[in-house]
Amino acid sequence: MSHRSWLCGPVFLTWVLLGLFIHISPARSEILTLDLVLDRALQHAWDIRIAEKDIGIREYELMEARAAYYPTLNLGFTNEYVDFLGDGNSVVSVGDQVSANDASTFQHSFTFGLSWVLYDFGARGQRMEKARREIARAQIGKDEALLETRLDVLEAYGQCLQLFRQRQITGEMVRLRTEVFKHLQALRDAGVVGQVRLNAAAVKLAEGISLLDVYTDRLVQALESLGYLTGNDYSLEQTAFAALPPVAPSNRLPDLASLPQIRTIEAEIARVRAERSVVLREMLPTIGLTASYRMFGADEDSFRGSLESLGARDATVALVARWEFFSGFRDVAHLKQLQLQVEQLGLEKGRRMDQLQQQVRTACRIWQLADGANGRRDQREEVLKQSGKALERLSEQQVIDRVALLEQQIELMEQERDMEVTQLQRQLAGWQLSLWADGATP
Repeated sequence: MSHRSWLCGPVFLTWVLLGLFIHISPARSEILTLDLVLDRALQHAWDIRIAEKDIGIREYELMEARAAYYPTLNLGFTNEYVDFLGDGNSVVSVGDQVSANDASTFQHSFTFGLSWVLYDFGARGQRMEKARREIARAQIGKDEALLETRLDVLEAYGQCLQLFRQRQITGEMVRLRTEVFKHLQALRDAGVVGQVRLNAAAVKLAEGISLLDVYTDRLVQALESLGYLTGNDYSLEQTAFAALPPVAPSNRLPDLASLPQIRTIEAEIARVRAERSVVLREMLPTIGLTASYRMFGADEDSFRGSLESLGARDATVALVARWEFFSGFRDVAHLKQLQLQVEQLGLEKGRRMDQLQQQVRTACRIWQLADGANGRRDQREEVLKQSGKALERLSEQQVIDRVALLEQQIELMEQERDMEVTQLQRQLAGWQLSLWADGATP
């Protein structure tokens, strides 16, 4: 059998019908809407949950910084055996303490100590301010995660909806082309049309099936992306998508400086500046109070006896000033590093502002095209609708044959598919502007 005869034979037709049965199933158990998908994604999104944990971490960092205002208390216990090797005038230590020994002995000490920073030129306050800045940055990070999740869901839903409609319309076109092929095959057998026309119909049918395969593969991938965002598993044949709801009319454009992406960078700049202030104050002296209460015991013969003889006592109170006035230029290098970080973040802010401005401007122009195209779209839809009705009347009156009717219906469907894609892209642009405007509200 030649390739051309196989292309137009019953085997080919069986393959087409089987492909249609596999690709298009009437049973759909779930119709997804944008609001439903958004709700699921906000409950599941990894970035949002991670951002919430980050806020908790920063709050405990603030608690840790506040602890510097309180005194620290410590207990110490030391036991030693001193093997006397000297001439009777040796001086040895017990833990951190010093004692004189003239014989080998077991020694023990028990210490209760207190340390309290009284004044540090505001270093503790700056550490607190830095911790507060960290909390603010983490909270803005959550706002950014919320906005990014909404935008990602909008993009994923729009992709799924577009592919769903393209696949749906293409499937109907393949069904009509299959009917055209069957009619032409019967006409060819009757000698009314030639083999060339039948071959052309077979090629168009095969192209339609190939395109249907492409849309199916892309829709499977898009469903996986959407499922990652929502935490759900969406079946190809049991999932349908509702049209995008109309965008609320508004002349409000997002304030770029109020978007979380920009506020996150500003919060990071404030945090680095607070850290720089901490480093400057840590270069100054600190004044603190130390106190200790100590118990000593020793026995030359018995380990246990040294524990039972903790009779010696002393107590100390000291006012201590410490100043590390030279650190090998470590602090100077740290200050320079932080200053460069501030400058780097300033450049990053400018770059991010330009990116957002370009994205918002593009979406705004596309959305404006949608406003201007509403009238033309309505007219086009009306023309397509009237054309379909006219074709049906002409077919009923037998003015045109069935094959011509089907071919013109296929052409109308192609135009409808292209028109829906354009309309959907403009709707998505309007929704992007709406989400950005909502996200710019602190």
